[in-house]
Amino acid sequence: MPNPEEVGNIIRAGGDIAGAVGGLYDSVLGVYDKFDGEKTLKGRHRSLELEIINGSTRRLNWNNDPYFDSGTTFWGPNPATLEPGKVTMWAVANRQGSFATGVTGGAKWGIDGTDLSVVIGFCNPHIGSYKHIVGIRGGGESAQWGYDNSHNEHAKDFVNEYGFRIRSFMAESNIAMRKFVYCIANA
Repeated sequence: MPNPEEVGNIIRAGGDIAGAVGGLYDSVLGVYDKFDGEKTLKGRHRSLELEIINGSTRRLNWNNDPYFDSGTTFWGPNPATLEPGKVTMWAVANRQGSFATGVTGGAKWGIDGTDLSVVIGFCNPHIGSYKHIVGIRGGGESAQWGYDNSHNEHAKDFVNEYGFRIRSFMAESNIAMRKFVYCIANA
């Protein structure tokens, strides 16, 4: 495959311009592909497996309006509607083709029969530490609350004034760099 100087020499000599430019094009795309990123969750520069456990007696309904300061949904959440006693999985990662970024953001699930929401936050930045949070908020609170209030990787365990116990903690993951687990239960 010719380098740019060799392409110039081929052109000046009246050689195969299309072949020379095609080789250069392939070379450039080969470099671009190195920045394009992995197609698997675990292979991404920054990835998180998010597990939401509904130990309450109420259905949780996915808001479908997550907030990302950086990154994106890789897949999920599946299922979006979380029945009592069930678990949902959501995978998030840095954006495909991004350079030196992580995955940071928040999401929320409405608590059926109330004007409340379970709001989660997660942070796996390119530089910095893991952070997470879970909270019960009024239904008008945005998913950004989770991102704005995430702090350190230590487990959080709260009983709140709405009659729920909430907990979040970090765990090992088989499919991503780390896993955050978020739990809600009746107090």
